[in-house]
Amino acid sequence: MYKIWLRQYPDEPRYGINLRKTVLVMKLSLAFSLALTVSVHASVLGQKVNLQKKNITLKALLTELQKQTNYRFMYKRGILENSLPVNLNLQNAPLSEVLEIAFKNQPFEYHIYDGTVTISRNSVVVQQAAVRGKVVQADNQPLAGVSVNVIGKGITTATDEQGNYEIKANIGDQLEFKYIGFRSSTVAVGSNRMATITMIPAGDSKLEEVVVIGYGTQKRADLTGAISSIKAEDLPKAASASVEQMLAGKAAGVQVRSTDAQPGGGVEVLIRGAASTGAGNAPLYIIDGFPVTGGVDPGTNTRYSIGSRSPLNSINPNDIESIEVLKDASATAIYGARAANGVILITTKSGKQGRARVSYDLKTSMQRVQKPWEMMDASQWMRARGNYLYELWMVNNKVGVYGGKDPSTVPAFTAPYTEDEINAAGKGTNWIDEVTRKGRIQDHNLSISGANDKTNYLISFNYFGQDGIVKKNDFNRYTGRVNITQEVNSWLKAGVRASGSRIDINNPALGTGGAENTGVLESALKFTPTLPVYLPDGSYSIVPNSTFFPNPVSLLDISNVTEQNRLMVQTFAEIEPIKDLKIRTQLGFDKQDAVNNTYLPKSTLYGEAVGGQATIGQNNRFDKLFNTTVSYRKVLNEIHDLSLLLGYEWQSMGSSGHNLSNNKFPTDAFGTSNIGAGESVRPTVGSYKSINELASYFGRLNYSLMDKYLFTFTMRADGSSRFGAGNKFGYFPSGAFAWKIDRESFMSDAKWISSAKLRLSAGQTGNSNISGAFAFYSFGSDYLFGNAVNTGTYLSSYANPDLKWETTTEYNLGLDFGLFDERISVTTELFSKTISDLLGERQLKTYLPLDKVAANLGKTSSKGFEVTLNTQNLTGAFQWTSTLTLSAYRDRWKERSPDVVLRSYESITDPIRVHWGYVLDGLVQPGEVVPHMPGALPGVQKVKDINGFDENNQLTGKPDGKINDADVVKLANADPRLIMGFGNTFRYKGFDLNIHVYGMFGTRRNNDYMGYVTEMNPNINRGWNMPNMVDQFWSSSNTQGTYPNPFVVNPFPGAGQFLLQKSDFVRVRNITLGYDLNPLFHKKWFNAFRVYVDASNPIVFTSFKGIDPEFTGIYPPAKSFTLGLSVGF
Repeated sequence: MYKIWLRQYPDEPRYGINLRKTVLVMKLSLAFSLALTVSVHASVLGQKVNLQKKNITLKALLTELQKQTNYRFMYKRGILENSLPVNLNLQNAPLSEVLEIAFKNQPFEYHIYDGTVTISRNSVVVQQAAVRGKVVQADNQPLAGVSVNVIGKGITTATDEQGNYEIKANIGDQLEFKYIGFRSSTVAVGSNRMATITMIPAGDSKLEEVVVIGYGTQKRADLTGAISSIKAEDLPKAASASVEQMLAGKAAGVQVRSTDAQPGGGVEVLIRGAASTGAGNAPLYIIDGFPVTGGVDPGTNTRYSIGSRSPLNSINPNDIESIEVLKDASATAIYGARAANGVILITTKSGKQGRARVSYDLKTSMQRVQKPWEMMDASQWMRARGNYLYELWMVNNKVGVYGGKDPSTVPAFTAPYTEDEINAAGKGTNWIDEVTRKGRIQDHNLSISGANDKTNYLISFNYFGQDGIVKKNDFNRYTGRVNITQEVNSWLKAGVRASGSRIDINNPALGTGGAENTGVLESALKFTPTLPVYLPDGSYSIVPNSTFFPNPVSLLDISNVTEQNRLMVQTFAEIEPIKDLKIRTQLGFDKQDAVNNTYLPKSTLYGEAVGGQATIGQNNRFDKLFNTTVSYRKVLNEIHDLSLLLGYEWQSMGSSGHNLSNNKFPTDAFGTSNIGAGESVRPTVGSYKSINELASYFGRLNYSLMDKYLFTFTMRADGSSRFGAGNKFGYFPSGAFAWKIDRESFMSDAKWISSAKLRLSAGQTGNSNISGAFAFYSFGSDYLFGNAVNTGTYLSSYANPDLKWETTTEYNLGLDFGLFDERISVTTELFSKTISDLLGERQLKTYLPLDKVAANLGKTSSKGFEVTLNTQNLTGAFQWTSTLTLSAYRDRWKERSPDVVLRSYESITDPIRVHWGYVLDGLVQPGEVVPHMPGALPGVQKVKDINGFDENNQLTGKPDGKINDADVVKLANADPRLIMGFGNTFRYKGFDLNIHVYGMFGTRRNNDYMGYVTEMNPNINRGWNMPNMVDQFWSSSNTQGTYPNPFVVNPFPGAGQFLLQKSDFVRVRNITLGYDLNPLFHKKWFNAFRVYVDASNPIVFTSFKGIDPEFTGIYPPAKSFTLGLSVGF
């Protein structure tokens, strides 16, 4: 406001009168001007504005207002960077109302003058003072260790054990709250200087979740590819030797199946099927940016197998922060040549903001066989053997149902045992009990971690020990980890991630080979129950009719020990020479070595035959990695968001090893400690070495238009030493588009839809998992020359200079949407991929020195869908959340190799894995004559004659009175038709309950356990035991038996087809009940104190009659019961 001061002079009256008139005129003019200004101002502020915006920045809002009104907005550059986002839904609203809402709680003030709005920081200067508050969860339980940060000021602190905090800040400053597993929150400091907030679990806001992608991270809301993320808190709490086993049912499109149930046993992981027929289908594992190329287990180099091993056994699951599964080409193409089967990114933990924390976790478990084998005891076996011999007597003499002869007209049957002998035998020896036990697990994990503005660190140590179900089988792992990241200055950051492990395994003597090669479990299943473990002289008993068959307990004397060591070190440096430009270099190595020492003592059958045998095998692996990436991000006018990544990577994968073996030892006392003491004429010695290298160039461009239309383009070029000069490099492009439909104006009325995004992607990835571009020569073809044995050299592999990359071309359609403020979120995927230039081996003519050569063979396809549903069913004091995953895939042939000769029932486009067989038609009954099965004895499996061949070997479509290939049909696809995972978490006050189940449907597999019964003829007479289910099989005295007659030989095709059974199942993977005891201690000593119990694999719902519908191998799956404790200081 302007003031006009007037001064009158008495001696000049005439000027005073004129001045008064002038002043009057000026007053009237000023009043008129002010009225006119107010009128114009009111008319402009009264202009109507239409806005529907969610989380729009203040800067973007002012730009929009300038478009809709005649006003200009003036402010200093950068002043609005710390403004709060604004939510508006206004129709025909005056500008004054819009400005009032927009600037509410903002640290700014605005002034309007002559069509211009000037914006500045609040003119009221407030000195920094303490702001206090508390951070709690939805159930009002305090959260300790939450990072509290004054945005833009570099001031941080953390909440104490009661969730309280105190921090220096001004009114209007923005406080940011962050805690792992929870959604970050931002609040403005008000005049009362109190800020108490409730943090929402991260699962409640998946869109804000940061997801690890190839060579970087990205918000889930901005993803254009198909990625599943599994956080540490989502993994099972039960102790486990393998990371892969913990993934079962956790991510849609991921199939996890244990191939060996022993401690540390192998696990098969498939992502979107298994359409590669010769180069493997295992995904690429990347740990903290380092591609893992495999394990180094040397095996035993003996006749006894030790089963399969997981290459990730050296990883401590307690160290894992998150696991991301990259599934479509848009997500995986950045890894190019090794990403055709998907990529699994494992990220280990870092420190949390605040003071140092010490955490200790204890898990102790007891295990027992989930479904024990039920074999016959001594009395049952003697009776079954007598029945077998009687049935055999009837068949040979054509008595009764086998020919109708009068028993009095043939030699009388002599029973092998009297009834008194059978009754007196009792239970006999339970050989399964002699070689098995209850398992035990101990898992101890200690870590210390912390972070401040400059340093982030985590140090951990873990011991995992498991005593397996089989006696003398145990697994002990020791791991240590150091993760450090240091901000050296404002433009340089560096760090190291290092882990070391030692694994000691006492291996069981497994295997299902015959004779002396039979493993401990196979032998225990078959060994005669009437025999004792030891004979009176202390030696092991032997089956009289099968002296080649080992005593199962004697196989426990075998010493088979594997020692594995691993050191993985990765260092990085990241500089930011200018704003938004980052250059990162990573250098690392992965060093593995494993030694197996096996000794077969003379107490075993084979050991006695060779005078004791000692074998030592060692494998070494040394992988080196170097990569450099340059990334740049620029945001223009709050509309264009551009990110660019360029990189180079080189990896060398070297492996070497040796083995030696000797026998004829004077004593078993040496074991493998003095292998030179053996007196073998020619001890076995061998060694090998190989190196493969991969050089790669890659890039990725991300572009976002108005945070509504998202584009991703990726390219990678890989050069591999596996291929010849003309095919060394493969090129793998991909592109993706995503549309955030919820950002469109036409969605403004759909308040119940909180997010909606449509995704499209296409791209190519590769597979190089084969060797064969070069010729190989081997040594070891011994020959005699002059009275001496000489080592020969021979061609072992042909060269194929035309061998090239296997390429996968994939298309993906995805839809993500959230309902009711993300209380319901759904992710769906449809995918189709074609695998061309399949890597494999082509069969050659028989007159050539070798019968096969590495080649590109044909083409397959895989199609499927995936659904992930997350729901917050109940919130508040009692919380209930659920996650459901569904997926399916179909793998088929598209083209076959020209040298493949299809059978009459096969076609070019068959499913890759099929159960072929005959149509069963019940059992042959006494007196029944089956024309197409002449001479079929009663009780044998009957199959239908449904087709035949003409003179040109073409199918006629009519029965021809024969059982042959013309009658074979497709019984089932060997792959599951549907894979399901379902998890539920309940929380109430200090209690939490988690139940996770998964299942597979539409599957069939052979019942190997029941298959032992089919070996009754002639094995029971050899002294072999059988499952206690003989009464379910047909016999002359049990013509209502369900399964075929095991006492006779069925010469017709399809005899064992009844063993193929439905193997659908739903497995309760984990039930975990926990309680937070921390409030009871008033958090004086602990910042975390939780106890829990867990049941792992307690129940399986299935109609399958075998031991387990999922697990393969002979080692029995176990159920575990765990008691756990987690404390933090």
